[in-house]
Amino acid sequence: MKSTRTLTAMLAALLFLGLGGIWQTRLTAGRTAMGLPPGDTVAGTPPLVTLSTVMLGGFRGLLADVLWLRASHLQEQGRYFELVQLADWITKLEPHSTLTWGYQAWNMAYNISAMLAEPVERWQWVQNGIRLLRDDGLRYNPRDARLHFELGWIFQHKIGTQRDQAAPYYQQRLALDVEAVLPGGELTQAPPDATTAAALRRQFGLDVAEMARLMERVGPLDWRLPESHAIYWADQGLRTSGDAQNLLCARMRMQCLAHSFFAGRLTLKPDARVYRREPRPELLDPVLSAFQDMLRTKTWSGAQEFYTTFLKAATDTLTTLDRPDDATRVRILLAQQPR
Repeated sequence: MKSTRTLTAMLAALLFLGLGGIWQTRLTAGRTAMGLPPGDTVAGTPPLVTLSTVMLGGFRGLLADVLWLRASHLQEQGRYFELVQLADWITKLEPHSTLTWGYQAWNMAYNISAMLAEPVERWQWVQNGIRLLRDDGLRYNPRDARLHFELGWIFQHKIGTQRDQAAPYYQQRLALDVEAVLPGGELTQAPPDATTAAALRRQFGLDVAEMARLMERVGPLDWRLPESHAIYWADQGLRTSGDAQNLLCARMRMQCLAHSFFAGRLTLKPDARVYRREPRPELLDPVLSAFQDMLRTKTWSGAQEFYTTFLKAATDTLTTLDRPDDATRVRILLAQQPR
């Protein structure tokens, strides 16, 4: 009796595998006809997932669903560390799903981090979300503007604003981590040595040549600040995707440039626990140019209101900084805006 049940189970398994193979052949043919890659198996996928992917073929979505349910149960039970491996498997079963990568990173950086009490523990999960997108998501989807935006958003919103009670800790940790690699937080006239360039790439995903190219267009940036990283990833999304009008990335770049004008200069003294931000008026022209680009393309309905608000605040800031010529120039631009 037992042997009969075993034989039946084996035959059923072979039947499902056969059906999976038939459907996988049809799916592959369909993808080829549409000019898509024949499959989604990617380098670095865990052997168990690779085996399951090949065996299940078109049914691998069912495996992904099972893993999603498992991840939900683990999160409810507070078994967060197991979620890292599970998230890795889920994303690599669906390596070209923007929503999958975005959700898993957001869940780590926002949901799980908020469940922890200590800032250092929260920071670890924010970092997990960043690494998932930067080191894996963009490796498999280098031209996906939405994933570039999702990565930049963690810097702009989660780290850069005060929405999280641990945000001051995040900001100081980022500044100190960059300071350890790039003292002063800025690229000098001469390119950094190979060791520094490799560390920037390894720890922050920053390419020195791309950093320099970006600053040629937008002006000096302090890489110890979260907005600089958000600008970098938004700009990369616009460039690598070939979609120069992508609203999410273009708006992020503009918003973070504007914020950097008001608070883009950092004074960091770790020994004295000093973290102070001040205006960076040399970013005025790049910010004005970014606004003009956004207004010209008419891709964001709120651009005009934001621009007017910026001009009002910039006039006061430039007056306080005793830059009368710039203040007058901005005041004239403000007078030209529609009422």
